Amino acid sequence: RTSYRWRITAGIFKQALRTLAHVLVLFATSFGGILNAQTTLLFPDPSLEYAVRLALAKPTGAITTTDLQSLKQLNTSWSGISDLSGLEWATNLSSLSLSNNLIADPWPLAGLSVLTNLNLSRNPITNCAPLAQLTNLVSLDLSSPHGADESHVLEHKQ
Repeated sequence: RTSYRWRITAGIFKQALRTLAHVLVLFATSFGGILNAQTTLLFPDPSLEYAVRLALAKPTGAITTTDLQSLKQLNTSWSGISDLSGLEWATNLSSLSLSNNLIADPWPLAGLSVLTNLNLSRNPITNCAPLAQLTNLVSLDLSSPHGADESHVLEHKQ
């Protein structure tokens, strides 16, 4: 019983953090003119932060919006990543491989208009609608045993 309550409480807390991250991103993008190029970013998912640090060759110190804007490619498959918050600032990312992770919600990728190659295979994605905005995609892999709803993306690409 206690274990079940703990899982529910942890799940609610995780959803609240994700919602707060969404609100903060919306606020920051709404007031983009106020946001300077050296804003320090926080990644709710430590596995994503680790992968970004490796790609940037920046093991310590603050990760800024400028750092993420310099990122062109990121391959972080099999990393246990579940939350992509923070990656929305990688606006020059052209190739992204996130296969075999725990990603259910790809919303932070929706604004990455430079993205041409995206691999989200083998993730428990439940809604692909945010990916419909990625109009420059040349390669998109959503193959998954989890049965994601890909209809929004497929309609957009036809």
